[in-house]
Amino acid sequence: MRKSILNSILVLSLLFALSACNQKKDDAKSMDQLHSELGIPVRVVSAERSTFEQNLRYNAVLAGSQESTAQAMVSDVVVAINAKVGDRVNQAT
Repeated sequence: MRKSILNSILVLSLLFALSACNQKKDDAKSMDQLHSELGIPVRVVSAERSTFEQNLRYNAVLAGSQESTAQAMVSDVVVAINAKVGDRVNQAT
């Protein structure tokens, strides 16, 4: 009795497995085929005025194309500077 139940379960499971393997699978469609059938998906936004701001940060090291150093001919201590940036000065005699 047990052998016949076991054999019938085995036969049914084999039939189920073989029937599942024989099913045809649909061929996968390429993106071009999908686009021609369904169209190209797009997102539509109505135009409106708004501010546009874009901040970009970059790490860099800047250097001039020509560099020079200037030194005074006299090695003395500067006590005061009597002119500001942008002031007009004349050569003292």
